[in-house]
Amino acid sequence: MKVKDMVSMSVGNLRKRKVRTCLTVAGVVIGTCAIVVMVSFGLGLSKSMDDSLAQMGDLTMIQVYNYNQSADSPKLDDSVVEAISQLDHVAAATPVYNVPWGINIMSGKYQFSGTVYGLDLDALEPLGYQLEEGEFPSGEQKSNVILFSRDGLYQFYNTKKNSNNWVNQIPDANGNIPDPYVNPMKDKLEAVVMNQENMTPSSGKPVKLQSTGLLAADYSKNPSPSYAAFIDISLAKKLTEAYNKENDVKNTTGTTYQQVIVKAEDIAYVEEIENAIHELGFTDTSSMESIRKPMEQQMQTVQLILGGLGAVSLIVAALGITNTMIMSIYERTREIGVMKVLGCVVGDIRTMFLVEAGLIGLMGGIVGIGVSYLLSAIINHLVSSGQGGSMLGGMLGMAGGGTQISLIPPWLALGAIVFAIGVGLLSGVLPANRAVKISALTAIKQE
Repeated sequence: MKVKDMVSMSVGNLRKRKVRTCLTVAGVVIGTCAIVVMVSFGLGLSKSMDDSLAQMGDLTMIQVYNYNQSADSPKLDDSVVEAISQLDHVAAATPVYNVPWGINIMSGKYQFSGTVYGLDLDALEPLGYQLEEGEFPSGEQKSNVILFSRDGLYQFYNTKKNSNNWVNQIPDANGNIPDPYVNPMKDKLEAVVMNQENMTPSSGKPVKLQSTGLLAADYSKNPSPSYAAFIDISLAKKLTEAYNKENDVKNTTGTTYQQVIVKAEDIAYVEEIENAIHELGFTDTSSMESIRKPMEQQMQTVQLILGGLGAVSLIVAALGITNTMIMSIYERTREIGVMKVLGCVVGDIRTMFLVEAGLIGLMGGIVGIGVSYLLSAIINHLVSSGQGGSMLGGMLGMAGGGTQISLIPPWLALGAIVFAIGVGLLSGVLPANRAVKISALTAIKQE
């Protein structure tokens, strides 16, 4: 028997018993909805958790510190940074170099009072730093580039005044915030190495600087650009050498860093990368994984419980499919006997009943997904509008105001349909086997 004919016969048999078929399909619809909606609550809860943690910091960021290393511990130097950069699934890595306070960033009579950090400027964009205007430097251009945020520009003060020499970010009577003293995109900038003994500039020429853009303020980053300035690590080392020479500072340890920033390609790789860094000898690391991992495990438990509650409904639906197919066999015993007498392959008879059961699961799964999307949209609307949904959102530990507490990704919808078909097929195995075991002669004699 051809597949087309088998499907056609199965559809015809289901249509002959419309009421029973509809009731059985309804059971699958309810079961599918129960599973999908329950799991969608768990997914929404996980998404809300990740969003909350993301406000505290980048979930893919790892901070490597060198504060607690002993004399025998490996040094956090350029070779280690390179090794970390070569680890699998590392998107970017850069050391954080604190430029000495005796190196002043000047723009005429205005001096920058914030912290200046040396970083690999090529890593800023992969690390998630964003620009308010302009562009990130590239190539040789970065050798004399300094980047500020708009908030950081208010760290410039007038060195010619002893008082009232700052511009405060306080709106005036019209609500306008005054401009800072310096516009780095237009004004001249330079780095001046100071002699700390007599507080005078060194005899060497100041290093001319330029800005290619303004960084967006971001307090979740470490280091944050909000009250600091960034220069390239090579320039930071060059300025530090000049400072050490001017102030007769002896560097006997070489270039070691107190901190390295590492960004993983995805949240899923953070733990793997952090463990690899520990194997390199640096156990003093920090990431959001230590907070996220226990919460994720709790969310998985919640999803399992919610999915289990929904599965109960689908089990009931499976029993309904089994009952429907058994009743169908009783009613079609003579038909089965005629098929056997005419030489129909026993496997085709079994397949026909399995196709019927699978079609019931398919119809129930498709309709169930449609209803699930509708219910999900209604629930999310109620929660976001506060119309009776705040209680539901509170029960799930989530706030309103646009938060989606029910998320149905494509994989869940497709998986639910496949699962419903699977339930239908499994429910039809016993009735199908019962059908093929019926004696042909006994079946023909039955009225």
